[in-house]
Amino acid sequence: MLNRISDFLCAMSRSSVLVFVQFACIAFFFLTGSIWAHSALGLAIEGLGIGLGVWAIITMKWSQLSVFPEPRSDGKLLKTGPYRILRHPMYTAVLLVCGSLAFNRLDEAGFAVFALLVFNQLMKLRFEEKLLLKHYGEEYATYMEETYALLPYVY
Repeated sequence: MLNRISDFLCAMSRSSVLVFVQFACIAFFFLTGSIWAHSALGLAIEGLGIGLGVWAIITMKWSQLSVFPEPRSDGKLLKTGPYRILRHPMYTAVLLVCGSLAFNRLDEAGFAVFALLVFNQLMKLRFEEKLLLKHYGEEYATYMEETYALLPYVY
């Protein structure tokens, strides 16, 4: 079984592996427990994540949306909506929602999957930023200096 999984992942591109792991982690939370946090704080964090994700998608326009880190050849650098402050608001949204669900569960599996998701999103973010720097050049380098990657005033 592990050999099959290993062979499958080796055949995938780096981008595909990052997206596969991201969606596997998200699926874990949505398929193995409640999709809503049980505490008021958890619900607030989850709602913030959902709202941020929806705002980012509306700003980006559905036609430009892609789960893969490679920039679209016809894409343009967004600097409006949540992108004024965060370079990766959809990553932040995923982490907020899944983080609230992980803390809702309070078990080792939930924390382990959330830790894997955080690690994966950071790897995906770094990979995407290298591609965006290559694609947009100095414009993206300046944008990086003016914004936060995931969390305002922190990172």
